[in-house]
Amino acid sequence: MKTSSSTPCKLCGRNIALTYEFMRQLVPDSVQDGFLKEFVSHANSLFSEYGVNSCDQVFHLLAQGKHETKRYTAFRESLNYTTRSYTAESLYRMAPTAIDNGFSRKGLILTRQEKIKYVEDNLIANDAGYGEHCFGSNVYPNNDYRGRGLLHLTHYDNYHTCAQDTGYPIDAQPNLVQDDTKIILVSGLWFWRKNNLGIIAEDKSMTLDQRVREVTIKINPGLKGLEERKIFTSEISTIFSSLYGACQR
Repeated sequence: MKTSSSTPCKLCGRNIALTYEFMRQLVPDSVQDGFLKEFVSHANSLFSEYGVNSCDQVFHLLAQGKHETKRYTAFRESLNYTTRSYTAESLYRMAPTAIDNGFSRKGLILTRQEKIKYVEDNLIANDAGYGEHCFGSNVYPNNDYRGRGLLHLTHYDNYHTCAQDTGYPIDAQPNLVQDDTKIILVSGLWFWRKNNLGIIAEDKSMTLDQRVREVTIKINPGLKGLEERKIFTSEISTIFSSLYGACQR
């Protein structure tokens, strides 16, 4: 397959530059060609800058991104918890820390019963309201800092630090992380490098499933979706090896 650039694996020397043909195999038909081509172009120029320079890192990163973004179709986390799926009580039990952080930020001191009433009146089936409450910031009161981007960057502090490190004003304009293909990638790659996930992805002293688990802990400490992440990593590894050959260390 033709590639627009050459990115050698630091471990085996094989060319690991992404191609449109490769990415098309990872995503549903609904993902537009234009987006995939932009994604490939930006990835091939950014991977080496952020230290993603081995076969293992590429397929672990892409698999985690595939889970976080619902197979590359959603770069903005949905927070619309409907009354069919959740009651105020069950929603509060699901995310007590995030919801309580919202009360603290707003200076609200409530009994548990009052909290449940607030959730019922303001957060159930209210994507914008839930986002502002749980992922808002007093620095930019009109924004929310829900999960966005390749690895669903979350919380104002992470947006702010990423903005400082990369030069992209995503703390002031968080929608850039869901709307701009380059920044979608940059936010994920920044998180990947900052948390030393490449070291884990390349650690062959662990099994593949063990490495997926350790990478996942850094992205989602609750290990949400771990089994799907394992499946995606195995599938992408197989596709990757069939196109590029197995990494020979």
